[in-house]
Amino acid sequence: MSPTPWTLRIEDLRTLEKVEWSPDGVCVVVGPNGSGKTTLLNALMLLSLVFTRDMDTALRLVSPAQLRRVSAAANDPVVLDLTLGAVRWVLMLPAAEYGLQGFYGEELYHQDRLVLRSPLLSQQAQIDGAPFTIDPDERRCLTRVLWDRDEPEWLRPMAGWLRSLRIYKDWLLHRLRQPWQRGDSFSYLSNTGDNLWTVLDTWDATRTYRGQLRWVIEKLRLAFPTQLESIEFAPGVRVFRPNAPLPGQGLPPDVLADGLLTALLQLTAVTGAKEGSTLAFDEMENQLHPFAIRVILGAMREEAERKGLTILLTTHSPEVLNEFRGDEERVFVLGEPGRTQPVALADLVHEDELPIAYIGERYLRERFAPQSALASTRR
Repeated sequence: MSPTPWTLRIEDLRTLEKVEWSPDGVCVVVGPNGSGKTTLLNALMLLSLVFTRDMDTALRLVSPAQLRRVSAAANDPVVLDLTLGAVRWVLMLPAAEYGLQGFYGEELYHQDRLVLRSPLLSQQAQIDGAPFTIDPDERRCLTRVLWDRDEPEWLRPMAGWLRSLRIYKDWLLHRLRQPWQRGDSFSYLSNTGDNLWTVLDTWDATRTYRGQLRWVIEKLRLAFPTQLESIEFAPGVRVFRPNAPLPGQGLPPDVLADGLLTALLQLTAVTGAKEGSTLAFDEMENQLHPFAIRVILGAMREEAERKGLTILLTTHSPEVLNEFRGDEERVFVLGEPGRTQPVALADLVHEDELPIAYIGERYLRERFAPQSALASTRR
């Protein structure tokens, strides 16, 4: 299944001066510390939260401090611009030192036709050419107002994509080690992963999802061949190692390795993602052995191809980068001075050098994305 194509454009968001990015499949973003890798993912999360919830919630979750790039002009808004198929959605944020200094601007286009527009710092807007005054108590963005009013079919792909977007940055592993009891059912993983056992229990109890649980266990066995054979959920969560079939030999979550839990979270997120959706993992290598990294990346590619997923990874790991040998157009580099960000590694390397034997080794030797490059991009 082909992934849903989309393009993200950004102007003056924190360290990111100008972004134009159209990833697909399994991609990795690399760059110096402070080059904007997490900010890139936060931009996607902000767009999703503005549509599904409201601007105040979005800013609170990505931090409202210092949204505008330090050297940007004082009156220039931060611009977030998302195109998906024939629909383009633009937000213009009048960033102050902390939060926004007035009404944000918004535009929505369908096949290049302006559908709605709310000028920056104004309550007066238009939807389908008709005047519309924004109520100061209205928390929804205008695009969500339009969606809730009519649910136009042409907007459905964008609405679905924004709702299904998942950004995974900070796993709450300590929550998974606490005693678990059955409660509400969930079919997909939360952004913190704290509902992992409930999701897996739901999959185990539901024929529709049981294949997803089998897939997760199969990949975990490959990544951790001596640590996991099966998982049971009654009366509590127990993880069984190979050759430990008796109930008393199951391990509770509070003694499981961080790496095993991290891999379990990542695999659950990937196979639970909706077809055609986008999900991201910030520094996916954390807690993982190089062998497990290779297995999980292979599993991610398998599911991305089967379900048309776009999976975004950020990393500093040479091991992760080495797994993209021959796929340099999906390695994106931040911090290149004077360039629209991010730049595909394939565009930074001479054609005669492709494929690069060991991308991770080149990164270690600072042949690309050196920490010193960041000084050249800050003016």
